[in-house]
Amino acid sequence: MNRKNFCYVPFRELYFEHNSGDTKPGYRSCCIQMQSHKGELFNKQNNWFKTDSELVKIREDFLQDRRPSNCSNCWTAEDKGLVSSRQHENKKYVNQWRNISPEDPPVLEIIDVRLTNKCNLQCKMCYSGNSDQIAKNIIAATEAGAIGQTTQSKEYWDSYQADFYKDFGNIDPVKGLFEFIMAHDTIKEIKFAGGESFLMPELEKLMLKLIDAGRTNLYIYFLTNCTTVKTSVLEILKKFDRTEIACSIDGPGKWIEYQRFPVKWETLKRNYRKLIEHNMDTSITPCWSHLNMLGMADFIKWVQSETVGQCISYNEVSTPSYLNWELIPLKYRTEVIKELDSMDLKSIDLDPDYLSMSQRLSSDVKQITERERTELRNNVNLWDFNNNVKYRDMYPWAKELLGE
Repeated sequence: MNRKNFCYVPFRELYFEHNSGDTKPGYRSCCIQMQSHKGELFNKQNNWFKTDSELVKIREDFLQDRRPSNCSNCWTAEDKGLVSSRQHENKKYVNQWRNISPEDPPVLEIIDVRLTNKCNLQCKMCYSGNSDQIAKNIIAATEAGAIGQTTQSKEYWDSYQADFYKDFGNIDPVKGLFEFIMAHDTIKEIKFAGGESFLMPELEKLMLKLIDAGRTNLYIYFLTNCTTVKTSVLEILKKFDRTEIACSIDGPGKWIEYQRFPVKWETLKRNYRKLIEHNMDTSITPCWSHLNMLGMADFIKWVQSETVGQCISYNEVSTPSYLNWELIPLKYRTEVIKELDSMDLKSIDLDPDYLSMSQRLSSDVKQITERERTELRNNVNLWDFNNNVKYRDMYPWAKELLGE
C-alpha cells in the first residue's frame, strides 16, 4: 500500500510535557501535534507504548493513510508546498534506519521531555506554560491594568510548582523519568527543551543519574535559547555517546531582540561561539514570523560570516496564526526579496525551504482575520507593557494589521 500521509513518529517517539493544560502532565507523539493526552506516565508498564488507546488510534490513521486532525500543523505546511516536520522526520528514519517498515510493531526509541517552564525570555510565539517569564509578565500587566483579567492570577502561578509535583502523583519527576528511561532499554535518544534547558537543575540531575547508572549510550538533543551557556553542563553532555545543541537563533539584531525579548544579540553571538570553542555539535533552529521575516537576509549573512552550525532548519510560526509572516503586506518585502535573490543560498547548509523563499515572499500573502486582529491587539498590549521598543514603532505595517 502506498501511504503518502504516513508518519513514523507515533511508532517510535513520545513527547512528554509537564503542562498539557490546567498544569496537568500529558503526552503525545510529538511537539508539533496540537493536543496532549493527560495522564501520568511513570507507572506505565513496558508494553504501554504499544497498547495505549490514544497512541494506537493515531497509528491506525496513518496505516490507513488518513490525515489525523491532531497533526494539522504538518498538513498546513505540506499544503503550502513546504517540507513539514512529518516529511523531515520520515526522511531521517529512512536514512538512519533503512530496515524499518510501517508494518513493524511500535518500539519506543525517542522521548522528548519538557520538565518545567523555567525560562528567562518572553518569546512572542511561546506561552506561559513554557515560560514562567511570560506568566510573570501577564500577572504584572493585569495588575497594572495594561491588559484585561485572565485566569492566570498571581495565586495560580504561586501554587504552580506545588501543583506540578502533585499532578505527577507526588512522584519526583526526575526520579520517575530516570526509572522510566532505565526500564525502556530501547530508548536511543532524549530531547530536552523547556523553558530554557541551561536553567533547569532538573536536567542536570537527571543526566548525572543516567551517567552514574552507566546509561550513556544515548543521543542527547539539547534545545537552548543561547542566552546562557554553563560549562559544567557542557562537560556533562560530553559524557554521552552523542550530543547536539540546537540553538533558537532567529536574528540578527533588532529582529531577535523584539521576537525573543529581552534577549541581547551580542550575548547570543558570544555564547554561540563558546559552544563552538567547546567542540559541541550545534544546529540553528530559527522561527520565522511577521516579527522577524524581513531580517532573513541579514540572518543568512551572519551564518555565512560565522560558518556556523551543522544545519540551519526552517520553521514557520503558524500558531498563533496572527504571527504568520504572510500577513506582511507585499510593499514592505521589496528589499529582503532583492537581497535573497542576490545570495548563493546553495553554498550553505540550509534547509531546502530557504531556496524558495524569494519566490514565496513575492507571492504568498494572507489577509488578517478579525479574530486574528483582536488577538494581535491584545498581545501587543502585553508585549509592550515592559518593553521600551514598541510594536507600532518597530513595524511599519503595524497599523494595517491592527486596523488603526
